[in-house]
Amino acid sequence: MIHDYTKNIISELNCDVWIETGIGDGYGGSIYKIHNWFPEIIQYEVEISQKNVDVVISENLPKKFIIEQGNSPGFLKKHINDISKYTLPIFFLDANTNHGPDYWPLRDELNVILDLPKCVIVIDDFKHPSKPFNYDSHYGTETKPPIPNDLNHIKDLLKTAKIKSVYHCKESAMSNMGVVFIFKGIVYNNDNFFDEERVN
Repeated sequence: MIHDYTKNIISELNCDVWIETGIGDGYGGSIYKIHNWFPEIIQYEVEISQKNVDVVISENLPKKFIIEQGNSPGFLKKHINDISKYTLPIFFLDANTNHGPDYWPLRDELNVILDLPKCVIVIDDFKHPSKPFNYDSHYGTETKPPIPNDLNHIKDLLKTAKIKSVYHCKESAMSNMGVVFIFKGIVYNNDNFFDEERVN
C-alpha cells in the first residue's frame, strides 16, 4: 500500500505522472488514493491479474487512467517513450510477488526505468537496514534460500545508474511494511522522512 510520504514527494517535486506496477488484490487502493490527492495527474497502472483489473475498470475511471493487464516490464517498455515526455515521473513498484515462483520482475522493471534521465522510484515492501519492518522475499526452494527485497538485490543496477543512496521511510506503511525511495537525476533528502542507506 502506498505510504503517505508519497503525497509530500509528489507535491514538493511536482511529479506529473504516476506509474504503478501491481495493484494487487486490494482492488486498487493506491489508484484511488493518488487520484484523490492529485485529481489532475495522469496514472499508468499494470496488474498481472485480470480479475483485479476488471474490478478497477468497473469503477468507470476517468480517461486519464491507463490500466492494463500484463507483465510489468513489458508494460513499462510499451509506454516508456510516452512516460519520458513528462517532466518528472514517479514509479510505484509493487509487483514483487505476483508473478509466481519463477519470476520476480523488479530488476527488469528497473532496467527500463533507470534509462530515464530523471525520475522518482518507490519500492514497496522493502527491507529497512536497521528497523524491524516487514518486507517481501522472492520464493525460496529446498536448495535455494528466498531472496529478500533489499538493497543488495538491486545495488548493481543503481551503481550503473550512478545512484549513490536510497532513502527508507522512517515509518512503515500498512502491515508494518518498509518502503524505499530512489531519486535519479534530482537531489532530495528530508531527514524528517527518511533514513539514508548508501549504495556504494
